[in-house]
Amino acid sequence: MSSSTPRRRRRRLLAAVVVVVVGLLVLDRALPGVEVSTAGESSAPAPGADVSTGWVRVDQAFPEAALGELDTLVAGPASGDDGPRFFNVWASWCGPCERELPIMEEFARTTTDVTVVGVSRDAARDAAEGVVAQHGLSFANFLDADEQFADQVGTAVDRRFLPASFLVENGRVTWAHLGEFRSLEELQRDVAQRLGT
Repeated sequence: MSSSTPRRRRRRLLAAVVVVVVGLLVLDRALPGVEVSTAGESSAPAPGADVSTGWVRVDQAFPEAALGELDTLVAGPASGDDGPRFFNVWASWCGPCERELPIMEEFARTTTDVTVVGVSRDAARDAAEGVVAQHGLSFANFLDADEQFADQVGTAVDRRFLPASFLVENGRVTWAHLGEFRSLEELQRDVAQRLGT
């Protein structure tokens, strides 16, 4: 009888592992194009979220001082002096972020409507620099290793989800987007529809 007890334990352990794996697969299907971060405390989901588009209407002051305290990965224009800005928050460990970054680079090179700015949530600078080099990112990018910037924009952009993007107009966060943009055309259309609204 003692030999059947270890066998039962192994079966229970195997069943628990299967349940966890299936649960993760279901979560991945429920939130395609989004990585969930469990780092730090999270803010409540923004009211008025439109799950079908990933966009949320926001009206929050942009923390300009917090942006100025970030470490620079790629130098470039990031201030609001030149008009609206489009921020993309990413991390090296986020698969959807990696897929989206080439689209962000193309958007930054082709748009004249907004200044594109990237913010990496990586804890290690070398991981973020590796992604910047791998994708040849030329638009301004900053490192938020201590997540102070994420804390400042946390009520506008739910920090649990990556990639996340947001529009800043006249010193205010006006729109936030959770999830991956799948094409340059989608990104161009979505930003153009929301500028000045």
